[in-house]
Amino acid sequence: MKERVAVLDADIFVFKVASAAMKEIMFDEYVVSIGDSAEAKVALDNWFEHVKKKLNADRFILAFTGKKNFRYDIWPEYKSNRKDQKKPYLVKELVDYCMNNERYNCVLKDNLEADDVVGMYMTTNSKSCLYIGVSEDKDLLGVPGWIFNPQKDALAHKTEFGDALAFFYTQVLTGDSADGYKGVSGVGPVKAAKYIDKAREEAEGDYEFITKGWGTILKVYEKAGMESCDAIQNASMAKILWSGESAGNFDTRNLKDYWIKRYGR
Repeated sequence: MKERVAVLDADIFVFKVASAAMKEIMFDEYVVSIGDSAEAKVALDNWFEHVKKKLNADRFILAFTGKKNFRYDIWPEYKSNRKDQKKPYLVKELVDYCMNNERYNCVLKDNLEADDVVGMYMTTNSKSCLYIGVSEDKDLLGVPGWIFNPQKDALAHKTEFGDALAFFYTQVLTGDSADGYKGVSGVGPVKAAKYIDKAREEAEGDYEFITKGWGTILKVYEKAGMESCDAIQNASMAKILWSGESAGNFDTRNLKDYWIKRYGR
């Protein structure tokens, strides 16, 4: 029996716990934020153990975002809509607490976001471990493998290759306002899903869907007066990395290589 390993997008849960621990006190016209770091650490410990128990996991890994992010090199305005968002000051202390805690296995990779690390584990073909991604970020639906969203799911569930690819391709068309990049003007989730669903139906299996779906995206972009480089740029920001992928511009060859290694031709 494989060891069950929960891989948590720790950025999200540290932020939530830090936010919940904060209190604001008014001093005349000034607002001072305070937080109890000891209580926050206990709450974080309890949350991690709760997730482990919920998933019947043997252990868990905490994934954190590195100092840099390759997506900024592709498009400097990536997540620029969040630049004025202030992080609770307890975030850094809680991250340091996790990183320096010998009980926790923390993974932080420079140039990658936490969900990239989660995605790479989820798509690792291990004979000894079953990796379960844990995140409240919808982007992980674009990754094939086992996923658990504590906000929505009662149990972990498996996203199949074709469903993950369809989610990702749809997002390339719509863009993502949460991450601050736009897709094709006039193409919302419903219209984008129709384009991608049609391509999937016409494809003879998921391997062919890789090429046919991407071809559909390029046609939609061209019809809107956009270039293929625009589609590649958006895909590079939308794509959560899978096992074997490197940070950089999106390339369908990576998807094909993954398919061949996992499923054969």
